[in-house]
Amino acid sequence: MRPTRKNVLLIEDNEDHALLISRQLKDPNYGITLNRADSLSTAKAFLTGAKVDAILLDLYLPDSQGLETVTLVVKDHPMIPVIVLTSLNDERVALDALQHGAQDYLCKDELNGKMLFRAIRYSIERNRLIGIKDEFISTVSHELRTPLTSINGSLSLIVAEASAEQTMESALDLVKVAQRNCERLVRLVNDLLDIQKMEAGKYGITTEPVELVSLIKQAIESNAGYAHKYRVDLKFEADVQESWVTGDADKLSQVMSNLLSNAEKFSPKGSVVLVQLGSLETAARVSVADKGKGIPEALQSYLFEKFTQVDSSTRREKGGTGLGLSICKRIIELHGGQIGFSSTIGKGTTFSFELPVIAAPVDESVL
Repeated sequence: MRPTRKNVLLIEDNEDHALLISRQLKDPNYGITLNRADSLSTAKAFLTGAKVDAILLDLYLPDSQGLETVTLVVKDHPMIPVIVLTSLNDERVALDALQHGAQDYLCKDELNGKMLFRAIRYSIERNRLIGIKDEFISTVSHELRTPLTSINGSLSLIVAEASAEQTMESALDLVKVAQRNCERLVRLVNDLLDIQKMEAGKYGITTEPVELVSLIKQAIESNAGYAHKYRVDLKFEADVQESWVTGDADKLSQVMSNLLSNAEKFSPKGSVVLVQLGSLETAARVSVADKGKGIPEALQSYLFEKFTQVDSSTRREKGGTGLGLSICKRIIELHGGQIGFSSTIGKGTTFSFELPVIAAPVDESVL
């Protein structure tokens, strides 16, 4: 499959160099649309109205010289990765360019198409990961600050009114608010710890027979309050009376809770989140379907990566850190299963996972 086309701006005043680079990137398999500006001022005008995924930048232009060129471009367009192209094969200059914000530094005399394409692709991906990291830090800061503010406010009111005629009922309400926000913080910290354990190879599961119909019903019951908050209904359908798998009931409940809460918070008010359990030849298939906006195609290949947010513009309203689906994927894989999704913009999304089934365990008490 060919990569998604990328728009690249070459800022180069030398005609011969520009022609060479254009030829090196003409391979249709690279998926590069190359635009050119022969000065910094021309580049700035182009960048005002165009979407650019990466910039190839010559250090010496008619209206800008040396590392100042990098500084000016990065300052005005910090979200676009910059790859410096120069005739100077100087390690010191290369390091200085990186310190001024460039993603990479390539010597023109050593260029070839594969090298140039690889540098472009890697710089775009690095920039995307940096953006995800920054988004995650911002999101976690908010997710921590909001419940802490609420807890502090509730406790401050209790302290302030301790000497007044405060009823037990009003004090209990404030304590409940603080408790709910403490639980929210615990979930956040647990997600962070789970991710750290997974990356360190220290995340394990217990193995015992688990009955999925009962587990799903319990998960739906536990998430009923969350569904009520977003004014959506939960419906469960199963084509079997029971379905047994080997695994960790707590971890599988965590997966169900995450899929349900995602479906609930991204569903329109008054809609139904449908949970289904089906029996395949050697596996059980669990699906959670919503009627939300759907997942943009550009995000679908990254959806199970850490810190991915379906719509970062709504994260303040919806909450979440972008860790849940990554954790779900790892849990299902540890159970020998697989997880995936299908999504249609404007119609909704269905997440599903499959687990190997086992025979129902024998109840020794009736023998």
